[in-house]
Order: sequence, then structure tokens, then C-alpha cells
Amino acid sequence: YRDADSDGHGVASDTTQDCTAPAGYVDVVGDCNDGDPNNWVSCATCRDRDADGHFAGCDAYVTLKGEDCDDVRPWINKEMVDAPPLGPADTEDWDCNGVDIAVDESVGTFVSPQGNDSNPGTRALPVQTLRRGIEIAESNQLYAVFVAGGYYAEDVSTSVSIFGGYDPNTWERNALVHLTAIAAPSDAAIHVASGSKVALQGFEVQGSSAATSLVSSPLRATDATFVLHSVRVSGGSNQTLGGEVAGILQDNSNAFIIKSDVYSGTADAGTFGVRASQGWAYFEESSVSMSQVAPAMRSAGVLLEPGARGTVWRSSVTGGRAQTSYGILTESSGKLDVLESLVQSGTSTGAWTEVEYPPSCVAVGFSGSAALLESSQFSSGEAGGNCFVSRAVDASGGLTVVNALLNAGQAGSGAALVQRTGQGLVVSSTLIGNEGLEGHAWDLYPGTASVAVNSIIEFHAESGVRARGAVQSLYNDIWSPTSDCLVRNSLYACTKSAQDVNSKYCLLPSCGNISVDPQFDGNLQISNASPCVNAGIDPAPWFSGPITDLNGQLRPLGGKYDQGAFEVR
Repeated sequence: YRDADSDGHGVASDTTQDCTAPAGYVDVVGDCNDGDPNNWVSCATCRDRDADGHFAGCDAYVTLKGEDCDDVRPWINKEMVDAPPLGPADTEDWDCNGVDIAVDESVGTFVSPQGNDSNPGTRALPVQTLRRGIEIAESNQLYAVFVAGGYYAEDVSTSVSIFGGYDPNTWERNALVHLTAIAAPSDAAIHVASGSKVALQGFEVQGSSAATSLVSSPLRATDATFVLHSVRVSGGSNQTLGGEVAGILQDNSNAFIIKSDVYSGTADAGTFGVRASQGWAYFEESSVSMSQVAPAMRSAGVLLEPGARGTVWRSSVTGGRAQTSYGILTESSGKLDVLESLVQSGTSTGAWTEVEYPPSCVAVGFSGSAALLESSQFSSGEAGGNCFVSRAVDASGGLTVVNALLNAGQAGSGAALVQRTGQGLVVSSTLIGNEGLEGHAWDLYPGTASVAVNSIIEFHAESGVRARGAVQSLYNDIWSPTSDCLVRNSLYACTKSAQDVNSKYCLLPSCGNISVDPQFDGNLQISNASPCVNAGIDPAPWFSGPITDLNGQLRPLGGKYDQGAFEVR
């Protein structure tokens, strides 16, 4: 049977007979698509939710990489590294083989402050330095280095995994009791070697307080994949004039940052929690925070440079104090997903000569192919933050905002959402414009096209929506306590009533827009008596799929959708 795609299954319509199969033929029939090497049973479509190349629970579409045992977390699959349990409650199986990593000499070497580098690196005779432990592990093709609690001032390159938090006597693990710290003597502490795939778990990485290079970072990776699990990283201080510091610096690498804390440190020109070029920066149940004391010219909790992709899930990201402060800044063509997370800008310097660009605070500055902001909060321009310009989200590219809260805080000018290019969709979200003399809740640039459904758009400055692009408003509450300019078009003409919004910015027979006080509580959640309760519609076909509000409540309640990011009743 002819097997054009070399998947081991041939097609019944193209056969030959011989004692042995000629090249391109097999003796197994049943390929439903001989042009797809991954597809041979029934040619159904199956989903890879976590985009790791492994499909879960699907017998119709079979990938050559094998089935996925966890199709939610991309750092768990059959090709991934594994780690020994952090404790009795740790049941995570990263590589899906059902077996924990053994803590013995057949797997790795042992390092302890009480050891000696002339030792063989066994449990009974550990070495003293990480460098020597890694050398022994790599030369013997072992998997890992097991590190007892203590302080290690070293700069190492590794192609093996590093696991900290062990008792130096019993080699039982408790990272909270047996604190393990790896400190950079100068510009770096750990460099994940090119071409390697490693796990780093259960310790602290400390940056130097006297870094001398233009760019310093205690944890670096180039052309590698690593899982950073239960690790605290602090960037240290770069004293170089024009210097920059990053807690993690990754180049063409995939970093899976799980249950970890990253802190940037201080520098003159730039401070970054995680700085990635190419590859994937993935965050899960982690936090990224920055210095709010010593200012830099530019700061970002997460910086995605050209070619990098970012995923932030159930995590928090906060920018640092700087002339321009971002929570997340993307300068890439990759995709950005922010799910069930909190993203905030830092504070600004407050000093402005009116010659350079004014001090700005932006929770998410996005430039790329597409961004999904779902079930998350984005805030900028906090009170006392000295932000002249505040934008919760500033986007260039396709944008989908679902069940999100965008708050521009206090600033002289700004917006909750700025769309510079591309198409946008805003569903069941709350947009709060900046409190200042200039600004809007939603600012659309010429050439953009967007739809808003079931959302609350509250503004305190010029207008609710500055519609220089095309916008459709469906069942939204557009309201201000200080202005009646609900929508301002490219000719600066204002639409001042919900009825006019329905007639000018909605093509449906029924549009449902209102302009009334949404009656927020202190957390920007609507009250039970709010006019936004049950004032929305089913968001399909603009957006389909289950929607939960910011409290995790499945929407709708009682068969009707509320407007805004919260579902009340």
C-alpha cells in the first residue's frame, strides 16, 4: 500500500504486489490522509490546548511525539525533564512516565557546604562546589546535581538539572528548611548551556551587587529549554553607567517559570524581571516584581523582544520605577496570552523637562501578531505614582479582551485601552479611563476596527470612546460622572446619548447600549442594584466558549449576562 507521508499506514487505492515492500510502500492499510504523517485513523481534528505538540485524549489524530498526559500545562509532557518531589504532597509528574526521579548516585552528584571537591560526589562523600558537582555529572552523563542547604558564591554553566533544599546529613528534601542560595560573584550565577534541557528547582539565585557589564543577569539561557520551579531570583544591582539588569535573560530559549518569584534589581538604563528574545517565556503561579526605589530610564516586569512569545497564567507582574514603566512590554511578532493574572505598571520618576517623552505608566504595551487578555486585571497610574501618561493596555496588533478589568488610574492623560493597529474584540470587560484633564477610556487609531459587547466603559476626561477607527458598540454601558461625550469620532464630533450610540455605532436592529452610573463598589464590581445587571446578551457569535467572571463565577447567572467584568446575579 502506498505510504506517501511515511507514517507506516498506506492507502487502499494505490497498491503493488511483491515479496518485499518497495520504497514508499507498507503492508499496513488504513491511512485516511496520505499527505499528513500524523493522521491516519479517522482524520478528525484534535486540540493541543497547551501548544506543546502533544495531544490528549484523542485516538483519531495521533502525533509522532505521543499522547499528552496533561494538556493544560505545556511543561508537562513525554519530552520534558522531571524533578524529585519537593515533599510528600508533590505529585507532579513532569515527563508523564509515572516514576519519580531517584535521589542517588545513579542519577546525580551531591553537593554540600561540608563536602570536599576531591570527593567523588556521592551521598556519603559530597563535593563542596556546584562547579565540581556539575563537572562530575556531565562527565559521567548523569542527570542532575543534588544540592544541600547553604550558600554558594559561584558562576556556573550547566547542562544538567540542579535541585536544591536537601539536608546534608540525611539528604531528605525540605527547601523551606534547608535554604539553598546560589550567588553571582559578578555578572551571572547560572548559565543554562546551549542545546540543553534542564530543571532548576528549590533554591534562590542572587544577583551581584557590583555587576560590571552593560547587561547583568544572575540566570541566563541561550538556545536551551529550562523549567524554573519553586525558585526565587533577584537581579542584584548593575553599577555600570548606562547598564541594565534582568532577573532572567533568555535568548532563543524556552523558559517555563513555575511557582517562582523573580525580582529585577536596580540599574541606570533598564530594569527587567524577565527579558526574552526569541523562544517562549511561560509563567504559571509565579510573580515578577521590580524595584520601586532607584529609578531607571525604562522598566518592564516582562520584556519580550523580537521573536519571543509570552504566556502569563495565574501570575502577577509589576513594573518598576522608571521614566517609562511597563508591567509587560512586547517588541515582538509573537503571541501574548495573559490569563487569570494581575498586571500592573510601576511608578514613574515624576521629573519631566517637557523636552523628552513624558513619564509613562503602561500595564501592557503590546506589539505583535495577536494578544489574548482574559479573566485578568490590568492597572496603571496608581495614586501618587507620578505618571504623566497612563495606559492600562497599549496595543499594536490583533487584540481580544475577555472578562478583564482595565484601569488607567490617575494621570494627566491616557486611556484604559489604546488600539493603534489591527482588529479588536472587547467582551464582558470593564474599562476605566484615567482621572485627568485629557484622555479616554478607549482610544482607537485610524485603520483599526473593533467590536465591544457587554462591557462597561467609564471615563473621567474627554470621552468614553475616541473612534478614529471603526467601532461597533453592542449592549455596553458608556458613562462618565463629568462628561457627556460618549463617543468622539475622527472629526471631533461627540455622540452624547445611548440612543445616538445605538444609531451611529451599531448595525443590529437591537443594540442595547445604555449610559448610566454602573454603581461600582470599592473593587469596581457592580452592586446587585446596578442597571448593568442582566443588561447584556449572549456574546456569540463574536465570542464563543465558557466565560467566567473575575471572581471565577461561570457566566451567565440566571440565563442573562451582566455588563462588565463581574457577574452579580
